Amino acid sequence: MFPKKLIPTTVGCVMQTIESAGGRAFLVGGAVVDLILGSQPKDWDVEVYGLSYEQLEAVLVDYRPKTVGKQFGILKLSENTTDSLEVDVNVPRRESSIGIGHRDFDVELDHTMSPLEAARRRDLTINALYYDHESGEIVDHFGGLEDLRNGAIRATDPATFPEDPVRVLRVMQLLARKGTFVDPGTIELCRSMVGTFSAIAVERVYEEFRKLLMKAPRPSVGLRFLVESGYVANFPELAAMISCLENPEWHPEGNTWDHVLNVVDNAARVRDARPTEPPIPEDWMEPFMWSALLHDVGKPGVMQPDGSARGHDVAGEEMVIRLLDRVMNGSKELRQRIVALAVNHMQPYYLCSGDAGDKAWRRLQNKVRLDVLGWHSRCDGCTKDSRDVLNPEPEHIGSRVAWEQFIAIGAEGEKIKPLLQGRDLIKAGLKPGPTFGKALEAAYQAQLDGDVDPDSLLKVALAAV
Repeated sequence: MFPKKLIPTTVGCVMQTIESAGGRAFLVGGAVVDLILGSQPKDWDVEVYGLSYEQLEAVLVDYRPKTVGKQFGILKLSENTTDSLEVDVNVPRRESSIGIGHRDFDVELDHTMSPLEAARRRDLTINALYYDHESGEIVDHFGGLEDLRNGAIRATDPATFPEDPVRVLRVMQLLARKGTFVDPGTIELCRSMVGTFSAIAVERVYEEFRKLLMKAPRPSVGLRFLVESGYVANFPELAAMISCLENPEWHPEGNTWDHVLNVVDNAARVRDARPTEPPIPEDWMEPFMWSALLHDVGKPGVMQPDGSARGHDVAGEEMVIRLLDRVMNGSKELRQRIVALAVNHMQPYYLCSGDAGDKAWRRLQNKVRLDVLGWHSRCDGCTKDSRDVLNPEPEHIGSRVAWEQFIAIGAEGEKIKPLLQGRDLIKAGLKPGPTFGKALEAAYQAQLDGDVDPDSLLKVALAAV
């Protein structure tokens, strides 16, 4: 149990408004689990009984609700009215499976349903816990409290669990965030669902991986479950690393997969670094975590008998892109940054050990933020001998000089801005048109080579058209 005072006043007011109108409000889902575990939820889900969807819209009109899933009975309250909290309100629904995909359900809203019946449709017992705002009690129909105490991740209803194939990935990320083991029967259910991956919408695959990489203290826990359940077969780029043996002198972890799991956990430590702010800029944090997982997918294809894998960074580019095509869509910039970090993750070692000149540094800086790349290299290099990624021991130097050179660059490692602009070409008499891009690119390449004189760059641009 948790004290009622942990529920924000705004959320309590929403629930009180519903109850004053004759409804019964329950806090459900991850918010209940977070409160029991002593952490503050970011999302608040309220399930309402006794009021129809239309009645609920009218009752909550002052919260300017937005319909985000009318078919599923969900209203999202305006954050301008909830002190910037994310509050979703819904009425219970009945779902009848008509296929194996997330959209292959016949949905019927039913505000007369009992909390017991509604809880049964939830995926895991810990997510089937309800908090009754009226009584102040936790409602636990399926043993979720005991499972939460024991760290067990267990299917609420074995008969309905396989109907939604994304639930295997939910087990993956929730195990790493809120559990310690998966119930054996639930593991078997997940193994039976390996062939259903193609039915999952890409955006749902992305969301579960994002939660794992951005929220789990040790993402490796969830990734190991992918192997245990057999579900890793749906990600052949990851699966191939399991049997890729490393040279024990360089990577005593044994195989590339175990090495990568250590890198991801190191990256999560950097992500959560406190009490100071994490050293990775917020807009680079997610690419940083994804690349920690994907940076060595090229190794199985180039690994030599002596354990060397020269060129694996470049060889992995196509594989990273191919996997990203199956697990995310949308943000072009996110994908570009993931690929840039993965493909260039060996560059700190190459540039520093080869005593590269300024030209090479500038060209790399134009591809990827250098300080982030330095932290990436540090997470990679600190897997040997279980080094502390935040405080490497002095005697464990290895590639430390390279890490520190890149990390010390800080914000100056952002992409180099072009000195020559379109207005400069217009001023020189060049009319806007198809040749503009060619001229500016020629000047930019000259700038990266070290030419920073405006007149000289203008001559380069004009000579290119």
